[in-house]
Amino acid sequence: MGSTLYRTLNIEGLGDVSFYVNRQARNIIIRISDNGKIRATMPGRLYQKQAAELVNKNRNELLRKLAQIRKRHNSMQPEPITEETHYRGRTFALKIEKHQHMTVAMQALMSSKKGVLLIKYNEGTDITTAENQAWIRNIIVEAIRVEAKKYLPTRLQQLADTHGFRFTSCAIKRVKSKWGSCTSKGRINLNLHLMRLPDELIDLVLLHELCHTVEMNHGPRFHRLLNSVTDNRAPLLNKQLRNYTTESIDYAPQIFTANRE
Repeated sequence: MGSTLYRTLNIEGLGDVSFYVNRQARNIIIRISDNGKIRATMPGRLYQKQAAELVNKNRNELLRKLAQIRKRHNSMQPEPITEETHYRGRTFALKIEKHQHMTVAMQALMSSKKGVLLIKYNEGTDITTAENQAWIRNIIVEAIRVEAKKYLPTRLQQLADTHGFRFTSCAIKRVKSKWGSCTSKGRINLNLHLMRLPDELIDLVLLHELCHTVEMNHGPRFHRLLNSVTDNRAPLLNKQLRNYTTESIDYAPQIFTANRE
């Protein structure tokens, strides 16, 4: 039987503290999650007073841990995207401009001929707010998606033809944890953020998934096959790939940089 939320109390300095009941618990346990939420688990409702007292007794230690979490969280926050930011994809460059008397707060325009993704915003709009930054990032991601749909399926087919692989379909998706995947029926899914990688690492991922159309596991035969189609460079390329993450456009420093005075 799992834990059940009993109630949430706002404790000065610590914020909201959630009290959970777990009948299997023998003691009162206090934990802080990675997002800074304090949780107290107790054997029953009658233990709430003791649980609250224990939270207060450990206030200094909890405050110290909360400060560490906030510091770590702040250090991971990406720099805001502004007019000083330079972002270049494979087929477009980002440009942000302030305009007067716009009827909307923000607007995005894509010029495929000039290769410019233009984001205009009203001079009264604060583009550094979390909401507006999320909007800008989503616009960039959608531009990358367009690039990915044009490039990745074609390149996948080229590599398949070169090395004698067959796949049934190719889909472009936005995935947090994987660069790609392949089903037992040969359906290959590719992460749109592959477009942020160097060409040889894109090819590594595509070849990795193509090898899964022959070997569905990561056993010795799979690694021998992948190594053979990468000119025996698979270990080196996989090591390089670990320097990148699928989670955010900010982890491509050779593409995404901000000018600093």
